[in-house]
Amino acid sequence: MKTRALGLALSGVLIAGFAVAVDLPVQADGETTLRPLPPALQGDVLSARKDWSAARDAYREAIADTATLYNKLGICQQRLGDVAAARHAYATALDLRPDYAEAWNNIGTLDHARQDYAAAVFAYEKSIALDPTDPVVYKNLGQAWLAQEEIEKTLEAWTQAMRLDPTVLTSGEKDSIQAGTLDVARQYYIYAKLVAADGDVDAALELLGIAREHGFHDFGKVERDPDFASVVQDPRWTGWVR
Repeated sequence: MKTRALGLALSGVLIAGFAVAVDLPVQADGETTLRPLPPALQGDVLSARKDWSAARDAYREAIADTATLYNKLGICQQRLGDVAAARHAYATALDLRPDYAEAWNNIGTLDHARQDYAAAVFAYEKSIALDPTDPVVYKNLGQAWLAQEEIEKTLEAWTQAMRLDPTVLTSGEKDSIQAGTLDVARQYYIYAKLVAADGDVDAALELLGIAREHGFHDFGKVERDPDFASVVQDPRWTGWVR
C-alpha cells in the first residue's frame, strides 16, 4: 500500500450523505425550459453550495418519513451549530432505518466534537459494523482513539482507512467538520509513522515536515522508532533534521 500525493487537512471528521442534483429540463411547445426542482433536490443543490441554512429549509419543506432526508437535515443542522436538532434528526433517521451506517457516523462526529470520545468510538464502530467499506469512518475512529492515547488502535484504524482509500487521511475534504481539538503535530507524526512502516519514505518525510511546522522537534524519537528505519537511513534525513 502506497500513499498518493499529499493534499490537505488530516484533522477533519467527516459527515456523509449528500448527492448533487441538477435542474430538470422540460420540453413544451418545442421549447426547452427548466422546471423548478422538488424541495429535496433543491436541498441537495444548496448543500453542495454549502448554503446550509437554505438547504435546511428545503429539507424541512421536503421532509417525509425517509431516513435519507432526516440524515441530510441533520447534516445541515450540525453545520449550522444546532447540535440538539442535528442529533434529533440523526436519531430519527436511525429509528426509520436502524442499519443506516452514515447516520451512525454522523452521530459519532457530534460526540467527537464534545470530546466524548468513548461515545464517538461506539458510534463509529456501529457504522463500521454496518458498512465496513467507508474509509472516512475508519479515519474518524482513528482520531477518536488518538484522543484517548490509544496509539496502536489509531494505527489499526488508519491502516484500514488507507487500504480503502490511500488519500483519505490527507486529501481535501468536501464535507468535513472539526471535532474537538487534537495536537496537529502529533497527528501528522503518527501518520508519518504509519506510512514509513509501509515503506513510503517520500510521504513520511513530507508528513514529518508538516508535523515540524506545527511544533514537532523530537527527531531523536524518530531515530529510535524502528518504523522510521527506512526514513533515518535515507540520505535526505541528515539534511532534514538540520
